[in-house]
Amino acid sequence: MPNQHRLTIVGVDGWPAADRALAWALDLAGQTGATVEVITAWSRDGIPSASGTSSVADERERAANVQSATVERALSGRPASPVVSMQVIDG
Repeated sequence: MPNQHRLTIVGVDGWPAADRALAWALDLAGQTGATVEVITAWSRDGIPSASGTSSVADERERAANVQSATVERALSGRPASPVVSMQVIDG
């Protein structure tokens, strides 16, 4: 259908199942021309890290780093990459 925006939304969290879901979404987007929106939700758990209790900014940054690394791995070696947008949300 012309002028119809197609969007595939996939959540990633660093687990292998999420990696497979992202690969599937990218494959689908390659076939349909859809945009892939990658969502990573995070919440402050307050669990101490090796350097002490992490801050809200540290935990959000950790989630963003997981997301970026996951997307980078998934796009690596693909001949053509679909449009990908990324969001890290509190949740």
